[in-house]
Amino acid sequence: APELPATTLAQYCYYQMFDGCTSLTTTPSILPATTLCGYCYWSMFSGCTSLTTAPVLPSTTLASSCYSFMFKYCENLSEITIPNSVTEINSPFRKCTELKTINYNAVNSITTEDAEIASGCTALTTLNIGESVMAIPNRAFYGCNRITSLSLPASVISVGNYSFYNCSDLASLSGGENLSSIGNYAFWGCNKLINANVTATQLTATINLTSPTQYNLGLYYNDSDKMQAENGVVKFTGLKP
Repeated sequence: APELPATTLAQYCYYQMFDGCTSLTTTPSILPATTLCGYCYWSMFSGCTSLTTAPVLPSTTLASSCYSFMFKYCENLSEITIPNSVTEINSPFRKCTELKTINYNAVNSITTEDAEIASGCTALTTLNIGESVMAIPNRAFYGCNRITSLSLPASVISVGNYSFYNCSDLASLSGGENLSSIGNYAFWGCNKLINANVTATQLTATINLTSPTQYNLGLYYNDSDKMQAENGVVKFTGLKP
């Protein structure tokens, strides 16, 4: 693909620019634009099934749906990095079936919509969450059933609804000591999650410690042997659906 040196983009600027270019093997090494308008990268490389790498995205000023469906159906992408500037994201890597690694650095991507960052990415095994990330948006990694372990940095305060729903191979969960909100069914269907060690100081108001529930972590648990609340700290150990 040609270099695209623009640093400020107008609405719909690169909308579907290379959509369906199945023989395209490379992107520009960097898309240097730092100021984006709405829908500017929408489906830009969607269906480029021969792509193996994604460009660096250094944007600092974003608008609605900037990255929506940007690499949808790019079946040969193997690793991508989501920059820390991203605040809204909608299915940029849907059905990237060979995607194995995501480096997720979006500091504060909170959305009421369904992010579905990696929906249908059935080969995803490695999820690296950056040390400055504050929120995991709704349905972010829904159905990524090859992830086996997850570490939440201390910076994460919110995990959205259905964010790790049906991540059926997830067996280890750690970190998250500053979590204040865990969305409904966040870990529902994580049937191998028997090694969870999450200590959070701010969750006591959102969890009923006197009766089992299927909300928050999205798991059934019994507070007497699965949860401990002491001095305002809630600790999850040995969780199992």
